Amino acid sequence: MWTFNSPTKIYFGEDEVRNIPTYLTEIGTQRAFVICSPFTVRTGFVNALIELDPERIVGFSDAVEPNPTIENVDSCAAAVAEANADCIVALGGGSIMDCAKAVAVAVATGRSGAELIAGSSITGALPIIALPTTAGTASEVTAVTVLSDKDQGIKQPVASPLMFPRIAVVDPKLTVSCPPALTASTGLDA
Repeated sequence: MWTFNSPTKIYFGEDEVRNIPTYLTEIGTQRAFVICSPFTVRTGFVNALIELDPERIVGFSDAVEPNPTIENVDSCAAAVAEANADCIVALGGGSIMDCAKAVAVAVATGRSGAELIAGSSITGALPIIALPTTAGTASEVTAVTVLSDKDQGIKQPVASPLMFPRIAVVDPKLTVSCPPALTASTGLDA
C-alpha cells in the first residue's frame, strides 16, 4: 500500500499568471512579496506581476543564487519582514522555489537559514504561491528545500509539510523565455 499527498492546488494554462490577484484572495493574503531571479527582473516578468495587483504585491528580492545559500535565505527573509508581507510569491526555477520555501519558514518562525539547515524544528511558514519558469524540478509542488552553507561546505535538504506551496500556477508562457539548452535539460529532468 502507498499514499500520495499533494496539498498544492495547481492551476495550469496559458496566461494563468494573470489570475494572481484571484489566488491572493483565495488564500486570504493582504501583502505578497515576490522572490525571484535577476533574469525574471530583466525580462520584465516581475514588473508585470506587480502591476497585476500593486496594492497587494508589495515588493521583490532577486538576491538568490543557484543552489540557494543560508545567506540568501536571511537576506530575502529580512526584505519580506521589512515589507510586512504575509505571503511569498516564488517566480523562477528550482533554486528560487527552494529559497522561497525556506524564507517562508524563516519569516514565520524567526529562524535563520543556519538554524534551518542545522535541523531546527519547523513550526510555521507563510503561504506560498509558486510560479515556475522551468520544468523538471517539481519544487513548486514539494515540501522540501535544499540549502547550501558555503562556510561549512554542506548542502542539506530541509523538509516539512508546512513548506508545500498552497498554489502552483503553471503558465507555459513563463517557460518560453528560457534558453533552449535550459528548457531541454530541465525537461529531461522531469
